[in-house]
Amino acid sequence: MIKAVNHYVEEEESRVLPGMQQRLSDARRAELAEAFVAARTEHLGDRPGQASREDLEQAARNAGLSGVSSSSKEEIKENLLELAQQSGE
Repeated sequence: MIKAVNHYVEEEESRVLPGMQQRLSDARRAELAEAFVAARTEHLGDRPGQASREDLEQAARNAGLSGVSSSSKEEIKENLLELAQQSGE
């Protein structure tokens, strides 16, 4: 089961997400991000502050932020929040 999940995640990160980033407009990606956050909150609840540094670093990479490996957990979180606010404007 773990192998299957790891394979799925690797495929998503190496094929699906880069393709979406290249083919979808910024506006459409922002719409999808909002829908994802709403669905995640509905199913998992809103648990601010509980994301691990690794989770935040992966989210930052997915969002196209660079240089996060040398940033603190708090800096990554602030950058992601700033990016989310900019997308919503």
